[in-house]
Amino acid sequence: MAHAYVAELPRHLSFSQVSNLLQCGEKFRLTRVWGVKELPGWALIGGSAVHEWTEIYDKISMGVALPQPTFEQVFEKLTVEAEKKSGINRRDFKCSGRATKAFPDKESAAWWLQEGLSMCRSWVTFRQNAPFDIWIDPKGVPGIELACKLSLDDHHTEVVMYIDRVMVDNRSGELVILDLKSGQPVKVDAQLGDYRIGLEQKYPETQFRYGCFWYARTGVTSPIFPLNEYTYGRAEHKYTQAKRIRDAGIFLPNPGQQCGWCSVADHCYAVNGVLSGTVRPPWVSIPDWGRAGDE
Repeated sequence: MAHAYVAELPRHLSFSQVSNLLQCGEKFRLTRVWGVKELPGWALIGGSAVHEWTEIYDKISMGVALPQPTFEQVFEKLTVEAEKKSGINRRDFKCSGRATKAFPDKESAAWWLQEGLSMCRSWVTFRQNAPFDIWIDPKGVPGIELACKLSLDDHHTEVVMYIDRVMVDNRSGELVILDLKSGQPVKVDAQLGDYRIGLEQKYPETQFRYGCFWYARTGVTSPIFPLNEYTYGRAEHKYTQAKRIRDAGIFLPNPGQQCGWCSVADHCYAVNGVLSGTVRPPWVSIPDWGRAGDE
């Protein structure tokens, strides 16, 4: 029987949304347009738990009255939420990474409970020893998970951003945009550049000229990148072109090694997923798909 999804494009854009669109249009179509429920993966849950724990830690350090949960409590909360949202038991969640003697099931829940806690401890060490303080914006808001909206000149497109940290480099007084990464190192600083444009639109009297990543697996930062090459015009071009691709329904699959850990591979026609027949393929018209569903 044909699937009863109702297609609806997201109302806004984001860095992750555009990245997903360009990495694999079919995954974007399945998840963002048709709302196919993704098979939860421990990497996403564990990474989100590290982000949430460190965010709470930093807010408490800035004087915000919050209870500090343990990493295990945050991890369990997000696991339960993923079970409820997906309808899938945690024993069937995807494990990424490589199998080792200590963790033959790859980066499973057990791996994340051990290594995720270590990542959080590394963040505490970093915060205590690195020459960075959290920036306070002109309204007294700490630079922790700062929300920005980049409005493009077409007046119909907004790019939503949530910036992990904005720090002050005590050696130079410069502001540094910092993004936490719980996965592998990132070689391109485009995400930081986009954040720079969003921040400068929100704070036009402030300059954000530098950025870096903090790698949770090693506890150290990337080099500090100069971001001057990222301009409003560059960001506008990228997001308006991505919006045109998205709105035109140009969702091409990109089969490859990444399909092995894709969260919606079972629904993908490009790899003959076992559930691919439940979602209307792009080449089938809506009337024809409706008739198929009535059969």
